[in-house]
Amino acid sequence: MSPVLAIGSRECARVGYLAVVRVLTGVLSACVLAATAQSAVAGPGGTIGNPGAEEVKARKGPLFHPDGPGKYRWRAAVGITLDVLPRRVVESEMRTSPLLTGYFRFGLPVGFSVDTRLSAVYISNQIDLGVAWSHRIKNFSFGVQDHAGIWFGALGFEGFDASGRSLVNSPGASIGLAVGDHRFTLLSEGLFTFYQHTTLGDSRTVEKKSARFAGMATTLVVESFFGKGSAVYYGFGLLWTLPDYQAWIAFSDSRTRAWYPRFLAGYAF
Repeated sequence: MSPVLAIGSRECARVGYLAVVRVLTGVLSACVLAATAQSAVAGPGGTIGNPGAEEVKARKGPLFHPDGPGKYRWRAAVGITLDVLPRRVVESEMRTSPLLTGYFRFGLPVGFSVDTRLSAVYISNQIDLGVAWSHRIKNFSFGVQDHAGIWFGALGFEGFDASGRSLVNSPGASIGLAVGDHRFTLLSEGLFTFYQHTTLGDSRTVEKKSARFAGMATTLVVESFFGKGSAVYYGFGLLWTLPDYQAWIAFSDSRTRAWYPRFLAGYAF
């Protein structure tokens, strides 16, 4: 790869990474300001006109659980996601790379909601937009959803340069259980890639324009509420994907899908 192209790919990835981080920072700042303003207006007794026990009823719903935050309500979160890639795929490369993540979900009538998911770590970044629908029966809920977005990343060190990008679609379904101040969610998603483009050193370019089934991701997430509506979330997932699905850093030629774990945790506003 020529020096100009090498510098260009790294610069584009750097700009994209900084843009994602700025969006995450903006979401976090907006959430803090909104929470501060709401607390100042409501006062120590809870929400306006709903003190005491009524505050619990007025509290926003969950983020990952099928129920969502509620009609015309929002929930946002920031956190960390960690994938532990299989040794046979990455070989001597690093197996773990924590992702800074951000989520925002807005509830609509009749069980619908829209959301966005952001993740960034420079070598691997993704932005998704999605829509979901859910229905609740007593303490159990179920839902369906679909997310579409773009993934991009870059790697450059010791004279080695590479970059990649692809369009991603993730249809899925979830089931949820409400137990007191906790919400349990089991989510399963299919992973499809479109127009996967990878540029390696020495001007070698690989393009896969057709849609591909990259694998599956199943995640169990627990959301625990505390205080006046805040929550923490934590969970564990299991992915079954092609080696080059967001792990193109290994540049594997294998077509065998591999299993690997995912860990996630964060704070929701």
